[in-house]
Amino acid sequence: MKHGELATTVKTLRNEIERAHLAGAGGFEVCHKWADTVDGLIFGLFNELAGGLDGLPFALAAVGGYGRRELNPYSDVDLLFLYEKNVSKAGGDLPGRAIPALWDIGFKVGHSTRTIDDCMKIGQSDLTSKTAMMEARFLLGNRETYTLFERRFRKTVVSKQVERFLREKWAETEARHGTFSNSCFLTEPDIKESPGGLRDYHLAVWTASARYEVRGIREMFDRGLLDAEEAGAAEASVDFLLRVRSDVHFVAKTAHNQLDYGIQKTVAQRLGYDGTGDKPVVDMMRTYYRSAETVFRLCQSIHDQARRYRTKTQMFSLRLRPREIGPSIFAGDDEIFMKGVAAEELARDPKRIFLLLRLIVERAGLPSNGLVKTLEKVGAIWKRERPAFPVLGEGLRSVLSLDDPLRALRLMRDCKLMTTAIPEFRAIRYLTPFDTYHKFTVGEHTLRAIGEFDNLKLNERPECDVLGALYEGEKRRDLVRLALLLHDIGKGDAGCEDHATLDPAIMERLGYPPEDAAVVAKLVKLHLNMNNVAQRRDIRDANTIVEFCELVGDLDALRRLYMLTYADTSSVGPAVWTSWKGTLLRELFLTGAAYFEGMDPVQWLAKGRFVPGDKMTPQLGRFIRGMPEKYFFLRTPEQVEADGAFFEKFLGSDAPAHLRYVHDEAAGAGELTLASRNRVGLLYNVVGVFSSKNVDIHEAQIFTHKEDVAFDVFRVTGPNGVPINDAVFWERVSAEICRVLSGERSVDELMRSRKKLISVQPNAPQVDALVKTLNDVSYDHTVIETTSKDRIGLLYDITRAISGMSADIVSARISVEGLKAVNTFYVRGPDGGKITDPDRLEEMKSEVGRALLHVV
Repeated sequence: MKHGELATTVKTLRNEIERAHLAGAGGFEVCHKWADTVDGLIFGLFNELAGGLDGLPFALAAVGGYGRRELNPYSDVDLLFLYEKNVSKAGGDLPGRAIPALWDIGFKVGHSTRTIDDCMKIGQSDLTSKTAMMEARFLLGNRETYTLFERRFRKTVVSKQVERFLREKWAETEARHGTFSNSCFLTEPDIKESPGGLRDYHLAVWTASARYEVRGIREMFDRGLLDAEEAGAAEASVDFLLRVRSDVHFVAKTAHNQLDYGIQKTVAQRLGYDGTGDKPVVDMMRTYYRSAETVFRLCQSIHDQARRYRTKTQMFSLRLRPREIGPSIFAGDDEIFMKGVAAEELARDPKRIFLLLRLIVERAGLPSNGLVKTLEKVGAIWKRERPAFPVLGEGLRSVLSLDDPLRALRLMRDCKLMTTAIPEFRAIRYLTPFDTYHKFTVGEHTLRAIGEFDNLKLNERPECDVLGALYEGEKRRDLVRLALLLHDIGKGDAGCEDHATLDPAIMERLGYPPEDAAVVAKLVKLHLNMNNVAQRRDIRDANTIVEFCELVGDLDALRRLYMLTYADTSSVGPAVWTSWKGTLLRELFLTGAAYFEGMDPVQWLAKGRFVPGDKMTPQLGRFIRGMPEKYFFLRTPEQVEADGAFFEKFLGSDAPAHLRYVHDEAAGAGELTLASRNRVGLLYNVVGVFSSKNVDIHEAQIFTHKEDVAFDVFRVTGPNGVPINDAVFWERVSAEICRVLSGERSVDELMRSRKKLISVQPNAPQVDALVKTLNDVSYDHTVIETTSKDRIGLLYDITRAISGMSADIVSARISVEGLKAVNTFYVRGPDGGKITDPDRLEEMKSEVGRALLHVV
């Protein structure tokens, strides 16, 4: 058969496998069928190329996933050409002809050609090659050569240096887990590499093979490593992961392994999850998370048993003597376990369970594999026979009062004890937030927030110096932890319109007194408020500070809200927290604290106001006399002097604009100052150049000198919040601005060419476009707040629309949360005051709304 005909055959056979998959075939079944299909194609191809399969000088083996017969539809086909002593060219270099032929017919082939001795050496030095060859499976050729390899590899490589293999493979696994935030609960998981993914299953298989000479989950059960329930759950979970991965391959038509937003709905519907709206995805992802948890536990359990494996001689020689640290609770090696206590007995004694959790935290011990199994059984019993809430509440309060209780809280969640104490937690445990901003499920984010709160004692971030001091001084950390545990609990109630209102019944069930319940309820109610004010409002506006502080109530509440806001924001996902966000929150807290200590907001904001002194020069005086009063509230004396020199430099130049960049390491951003002759559309032209150069604006303060000079100050970073401390880059940006302002370049053309580079993510979560005009936020300005999907050129389109309405932008705040952009503009009309005419406000909303929906 010719290669073209074989390629058509491969496509036809893959389509047949897909039909079986869509008809409901299991994950293992589809992978086995595809592996067997590939076997047949390889047999046929080699038979054709060699003129028969007898007398070949090598053995051909499938390795890796293909060797296990767990081959997903577009996965690599990994082959090993195995020679006994010398690599022979007999047969006309058959491997050299076969591999290109396999590529031609549509396979992605990984291959190696080795002697048996080569395999022994490589297997002892390279972990990836070792595990691939551990799963080798004979395909065709010289059976005696393969049998010799298999026997020698088991004796020389697999059975030797087992301890080293386990240690190095686990270190590799921990590093891999670290790249995925050590969580099974990612909103866009990698089905293969994420914690709880197929690679964790592979590790369990390799570990069991190296230590116990067993292969597969069923042999683990036969060996006593898993009980019947564990083996059944593990097999079903791996089957589901393989099924999902196969479908992702079929949909993407390539070896794509990430279950990202753009593909989740399609996969869910193809796998038979039905319902309207997000329900198919919610149900599928819930099954995914449960499966990932099971596989993660399988990986941990098999590794833990293999690591602690002792021969009888070793047990006697080590003479391990565990110490009793509680009633039937023991500490030995680096683990905590129980002896002589059945799950049924333990379930009837909740106080001992909470004592056990406290000892695990205080001694920083790991619960043994057996203890985790017992607690999982307790969780199942509690689901049927719930203990009295007063006992559960007392126990949970004791856990939340511990120093750094995250380990205990995770164990409560994993063993389903948490949902007994707080039944509402069940609805958020696996809940996907459906936005690209949050990187974890709601339940995982909740526990991570508690961890970030307690990490404040480490005080590792420069912008967290105040937070660290507040943490040390907080006497009721348990209340902040409880507020974090409950702050998103309302998201689990689909019928609840206000997710930030805490059901008082929860606090009552847990046994908290009314005064504590009120503290927690307020923190939950306001948990988004401080972040929104810091990022979306001009916090140097006195009215904003007064309204915010009146809502918070007192200084103690502000301190706790600041810590909670930090913990909530920094636990959303990797790289979501930035130094700039920290700077904004810190400034809002300090201003609010001054207000509660009796200082007028205007006085506080003016605390660093420039006072003329000995350094006053005629040039500086000229600059100061021409700047508006608000400028001096926002700039330090040192900045005013530097600005004066920069202003004078601009006046002495023929350039249409001057740009100055000052890197602010502590704030995690740069300050960009622009001086230019004022003109209509200046801001949107400058913003357009910034957008074309991938410069992200986070804040803008717009001033006009009396000599009709625009003097604007921007807080900027590059993409993903990384500062651009590159003098050459900023020289190019300055030159581009000058070309645009002088008419040599069109900013519209710059933006059109830039927008061609935009890639649209299909089926990504929708962000509704919304425009608000607010006249009750600021004393002096109308506030325009926009919400929309973020895109290149968005800020340019908005500022262009506002400028076209003859409105003057005085300041702006830019906030991006995943795909969602929330932009706030403080504007004034031609008369310098608020825009109050209803018709004009409605027209502005309409124009800005059209800008948000600009077709890219």
